[in-house]
Amino acid sequence: MFRRRLVLGLVLAVAGTGAAGNPPVVLHAASHVGRHAAPRCHHLRVPGHAPLAVGRIRLVAPPGGDVTLYRGTSAAAGPAGACPADTDFPAWQDLLATGGPVLDWTLPAGIALGFDSHQRVLLGTAAPSAHGGRRRARVSLFPIKTDDVQSYAGVLFAENRAVVVPPGERTLAARCAVTGTNDDTRDVSLAAIRGDYGAHGVRFEAYRVSQDGSLGELLYANDDGGVPPLVTYSDDADTITLYAGEQIEWRCTYRNDGDATFVAGSDPAHEEHCTLSGLYYPADDPQETIHCVHVGDTGTPCTPQDVCEGGPCVTPAPLTCDDGNPCTDDVCDPVLGCVSTPNTSDCDDGDPCTANDVCTDGTCVGSGDACDDGDSCTEDTCDPVAGCSHAPLDGDPCDDGDACTADDTCVAGVCTGGDAVDCDDGNSCTRDFCVPSFGCRHIVDDEVCEPGDLCTDADCDDGDPCTADVCDPAQGCGHTSIACESAPVTATVEADVAVESAKPDAHLGAAALVGADTRPSIERTFFRVRVDGVGTRTVEGAHLRLHVATVSDAGSDSGGRLHAIGECGWDEAAVTWNAQPAIDGPVLAEVGAVAPGDVADFDVTGAIGGDGVYCFALDTTSANGVDYASREAADGAPEIAVAVTDDCVCDAATGP
Repeated sequence: MFRRRLVLGLVLAVAGTGAAGNPPVVLHAASHVGRHAAPRCHHLRVPGHAPLAVGRIRLVAPPGGDVTLYRGTSAAAGPAGACPADTDFPAWQDLLATGGPVLDWTLPAGIALGFDSHQRVLLGTAAPSAHGGRRRARVSLFPIKTDDVQSYAGVLFAENRAVVVPPGERTLAARCAVTGTNDDTRDVSLAAIRGDYGAHGVRFEAYRVSQDGSLGELLYANDDGGVPPLVTYSDDADTITLYAGEQIEWRCTYRNDGDATFVAGSDPAHEEHCTLSGLYYPADDPQETIHCVHVGDTGTPCTPQDVCEGGPCVTPAPLTCDDGNPCTDDVCDPVLGCVSTPNTSDCDDGDPCTANDVCTDGTCVGSGDACDDGDSCTEDTCDPVAGCSHAPLDGDPCDDGDACTADDTCVAGVCTGGDAVDCDDGNSCTRDFCVPSFGCRHIVDDEVCEPGDLCTDADCDDGDPCTADVCDPAQGCGHTSIACESAPVTATVEADVAVESAKPDAHLGAAALVGADTRPSIERTFFRVRVDGVGTRTVEGAHLRLHVATVSDAGSDSGGRLHAIGECGWDEAAVTWNAQPAIDGPVLAEVGAVAPGDVADFDVTGAIGGDGVYCFALDTTSANGVDYASREAADGAPEIAVAVTDDCVCDAATGP
């Protein structure tokens, strides 16, 4: 811990008795404090000629101050007044601390904190005062009989020396194998636990880690600042037990609103820290410690690799990027960490009254009426709990599907045909009748009509604009085809440009290759297509065809996904990663595995409805990128093919 403590005078005393009838060892620290008092600590030794087993500890802090108790080892040293930093562990073991006014703690029954005879201890205190004066802190150690000791408590200290806090907010994590490693494991109970961070810390968390490496329950949290709260357990049933093979992960979240970057160290003005401390049992030795030191990692957020020294620290689990939202595609980017991209997958919005649910902008949206039964003679309603209901209608107009009835109406929910239609065309030369699937038909009856009265011009209109219809009184109706001309359709890819997250300001519009990738950096490609000549005809099909480059590593297990996007005013010479169009449209098409030289065909029929300019974005969820030839490539430039209905325009001048 990098907290400042002040002790100018120290007295040993014996007063009262402990729970076992033995008088407590009382440590007094007299502190002279003032506006300019320098923080310092004082060293001393535990009195007596025999080891001390302590079952209860009482810490009394000076008003407005704090007090910390350290236990020294044979390596403990330091000039009078010097307070240890975290890097001095395990030479100086940080046992307990309180921000006051009193911490009175009895360890679980049969558990004791051990001190050797004449062992070094250190009592640190800080008592700020605006006017100076003399303050006093006191620590009382209540011994128990050694015959009553079932196990001693060991000291746990875990520190992250790889802390780097740049401007902004970030969370750093490390793990400690408290229960041991490999085959040398055991159950360990925590009797006390606390976590600490420096001036830029906003939250400390400690979690249980299961034997399989997955993150478990939250064991401790602190977002208070000041002296970190110490959580203690006196009843063995209430302690936190970590089972053999389990670990602890500790995390510090920092918020740096300045411009400087802070690294691990003991100077609170220029450095930061992230430490976990506590007491555990059973310990094989009264002086036992577990010391985890995380000094760095060589991996990425997706595949962390810890570098540790001085203790059983372990590698945190790889970053899990699944945000639980079916409307996002979640990937781990080695540079950016978790990246969630909205998709256009089918989904369920949980509302039985909607249909055709689809992901839109990362949210499941229902677009339709799930209760529409397609029957015009029912009133369709929906209750969010009961679901759909269909009430029969009476008297409403409908269509029974029979072209030979008129004025159809609903009767008790069933469409019922009305009166029969009148097919009489008033021409005595025709035989008139009705076909239910077609309606009225009129056929020339040469047995009824007199010669020369076989038809009229009106009788011969076949409804086809590309035929000339004439009536020959002697021969009947004639239909002559009129020559047709089909206007050509032109479709071109007029712009393509790739962007890469690793080159945020690079202009890649003149590159011979485009593509899509997620690793080692994210790559996307944008296309702009122009279509002319469709006119009033209907687009039957539209396909964007991309040629996989012929270099050896151009292929992939995924040819990528093509989105329709709304923004088309971009200039391929100006687009960069930091200045790219938004991917705000659905996925139109996705292509599977491709090899060098293949042609990837993306069906974009749903996006192209006629003449105009259309824009698309290509991305991928695969870490194995794909490369395509661009418009600037020597061969294999992107192509767009558009097919329309054969709705030819008749040229009346060429007709009869």
